Amino acid sequence: MVACLRLSHKITVQANLVALALLCLCVLTSKLDAKEIAKAVENPELKSAVTLYDAGRNWAALPILQRATESTPEDYQSWLYLARVFQNIGKLDKAVASYDKYLALAPKGEERDKYLAFMDVLKSQLASKKKAVASKAPGEYLSLVTPNGVFKWAREKMPITVFIGSGSKVPGYSTDFDEAFRSALDEWEMKSNGLVTFKIVDSPDKSDMDVTWTDNLHSKALSAEAGNTSIICGAQGILKARMTLLTIDPFERGRARGKRQLRNICLHEIGHALGLNGHSGYPEDIMHSQLIVQDGVSPRDLNTLKMLYSESTKPE
Repeated sequence: MVACLRLSHKITVQANLVALALLCLCVLTSKLDAKEIAKAVENPELKSAVTLYDAGRNWAALPILQRATESTPEDYQSWLYLARVFQNIGKLDKAVASYDKYLALAPKGEERDKYLAFMDVLKSQLASKKKAVASKAPGEYLSLVTPNGVFKWAREKMPITVFIGSGSKVPGYSTDFDEAFRSALDEWEMKSNGLVTFKIVDSPDKSDMDVTWTDNLHSKALSAEAGNTSIICGAQGILKARMTLLTIDPFERGRARGKRQLRNICLHEIGHALGLNGHSGYPEDIMHSQLIVQDGVSPRDLNTLKMLYSESTKPE
């Protein structure tokens, strides 16, 4: 979501880049939370499916859940588990259809709202995937990450100064997270061969990019997301980036994030802060909306960044 305000010769852009699942969202490998599990096991037919699902045996759980939704189509928990299984095995169209069934049946409340927000993420991912398949230039995805215009840092702004706030008092935080973020900065810098560079500073007063940590699952921007990045732009490009990263998984209440998972989220959100204001349709890219199979910044991510920062691509 991008809102623009034109003031004389200056443009201010607030881009709420919530990793659309993230974003940076790592739903595919997580379990349902305790409340969801408790409700599900009330139905004996679901018990074996829940056990298989929790063990990561999605294909084994699939036929049981399909039978469950056929025999008791009014059981919204059966539809929820089926949607998660379809999502885990990559059948996104069927996952969307099953989530729709769940949302139509589930009682109103925080859990339902969480999945309602996530549906926007999933549908956006499907649309991006279709565009990617139709693309004649699979080596980049610039059109997918500049839907609202071109925003990037001016060359004169390099190195981008970064302030990483302390998360010592935030539940779920550990010093591994700080290490993960610094490692992510280094990866973007090294793989881009210095096209983008960073410098860590000790005060937000000196920074171009601010990073904070939170466990606030009630924030609307983070109800189904792993991170939220906003940018402020002037006529010459990006002037400021603010990033908030969630220390716990929104789909596993109270569980801390692992270092590898967080590193992928950091890479993804840094990509947004650099001006990649959308998502790739290719699952192996770090700028894909779901972070599951990625192994760092991909060649296609780099090609897209290089195109964005080429002299011929002007800020808007």
